[in-house]
Amino acid sequence: MRPIGALSLSDDCMVSTFIDEANGCWDVEKVRRTFSENDAHNILQLPISNRLPPDKLYWPHDKKGMFTVRSSYYVADKMLRRDVAGPSNIQGSSDYWNKIWSLLQRCKTEEETTLHCLKECEVVRGLWLVSPLNLRTVGIRCDSIPDWIATMSSSLKQEELQLFVMSLWVIWTDRNNIVFENHRSPTPFLFNGIQSMIATGNALKNREVPIESCGQVWIPPPPLWCKINSDVAVSAEKKLSILSAVCRDSSGIVIRSGVSVLNGCVNAEVAEIKAVSFGLQIASDLQIDKIVCEMDALNVANRLQSPGEADDYLQVMVEDCRAACMGREVRFQYVKRSCNQVAHALAKWGIFFGRDCVIDGNVPYPVNELVTVFNH
Repeated sequence: MRPIGALSLSDDCMVSTFIDEANGCWDVEKVRRTFSENDAHNILQLPISNRLPPDKLYWPHDKKGMFTVRSSYYVADKMLRRDVAGPSNIQGSSDYWNKIWSLLQRCKTEEETTLHCLKECEVVRGLWLVSPLNLRTVGIRCDSIPDWIATMSSSLKQEELQLFVMSLWVIWTDRNNIVFENHRSPTPFLFNGIQSMIATGNALKNREVPIESCGQVWIPPPPLWCKINSDVAVSAEKKLSILSAVCRDSSGIVIRSGVSVLNGCVNAEVAEIKAVSFGLQIASDLQIDKIVCEMDALNVANRLQSPGEADDYLQVMVEDCRAACMGREVRFQYVKRSCNQVAHALAKWGIFFGRDCVIDGNVPYPVNELVTVFNH
């Protein structure tokens, strides 16, 4: 992914060059002016926290960012297949890959094969020694990566096998960062994230998340509480998402509502979490410290109900929502679409309205007709 646009950028520019730090979001116009249409689209799908926290590591081969042995076997299999030639031209494919490997070396001391870059290289042997396994690879004889993985699988316990596969992935990623001149962690910190990723992955696998439901119609919150319903409308054609939020009191009266345009984002889950944050934001000055947040996105509700048990690209958005709850008692719950009709219709209305707005006392026509219908 390289800049191709009209902007003049230095060779050492960083991701922060394309972030609007004042608003904690992508600088959409700068991204679109700098990258190809496809690259810009992919960049703008990456969520950014409005708190701009430090970068963090997550396992990209699982949809929840969690390490599992099953996903690690899949990654290992893909890595191995890179050195396995197809039936039509075994020798030709092998020669081709040998030439590729010779160009992509970590140590530059001998021809690099998969076995060399993951086990036999002198530098890599040092990495294995400081890995969580403190492994001496020099004493393990094998002719190929499949042989090595088979040997380790038969000799390690389940917990140790997890550490082995994760360390294998870290060493492979570190090697690629060197070859392609990307930022890499210092050697003493290279394996720091492994234990926490395995621990959080196991916690997520073993837990049962309670799902609250409010039946088939919207139900008012208890006295002295308010309820914020949120939803999104995604327009792939316009390359944006509309966030909506409706805040009502225990009598069902709308206190405040609003829509917000999220340019460039067509990722529904990211938009759903952003919509919850938007609802908390517009209610921040209402002097209400007890809030129920309802949404019809099941995965988002699960994540907000059990924060900190995943470590993927959505987690930073979850943490934004939790940060917005500071000083307030906030409950998150999933409801069916039939209980979320007003917020849903407001998001659809926002597609045509096309700009941010916050309204006190009601929702715009004709969405306001639904408030009466679904409050009774």
